[in-house]
Order: sequence, then C-alpha cells, then structure tokens
Amino acid sequence: MINAKISVIIPCYNVGNYIDRCMASIAVQTLGVENLEIIFIDDASTDDTWERLQRWEKRFPDNILLIHSDVNGKPGAARNIGL
Repeated sequence: MINAKISVIIPCYNVGNYIDRCMASIAVQTLGVENLEIIFIDDASTDDTWERLQRWEKRFPDNILLIHSDVNGKPGAARNIGL
C-alpha cells in the first residue's frame, strides 16, 4: 500500500488575521489532515503570520511544513518555493 499524501501549497504574506480560519477549514475536511502535506511559505510577513503558523505546526507536526523567506518575492516566487 502506498501512503501518498496530497500537497497543499499556501503562500502567506501578512495574513495573520486569516490564517487560523484557513487552517481550521483545511483541518476539518473529510479527507483528513493526516492525508495532507500542508506547505506554508511565509513571504517575509511583517505581522504575526509566522507565529501563528508555528502554532499550527506544533499541532500537526507530521503534516505541516513551514518555510520562511526573509525577502518578499510576491505570490509567484512563494509558490515556486513551495513546489
């Protein structure tokens, strides 16, 4: 049996007010978070996005991968990093 996961790539820039709602929505999908690889790319946010992402990573350490960029590369660059 193959233990394949579906990868979800989420570029983030100053989404501290929204990221909890986004992740909560992903976590309750019928597929199950255990079948997902969730890749968050923080594109040099200046708000509390990174701290919030770290809290979610602690909750789902086997399913969330965080990548932090020190330079804002816009959504395209963040997606490419996630790929």
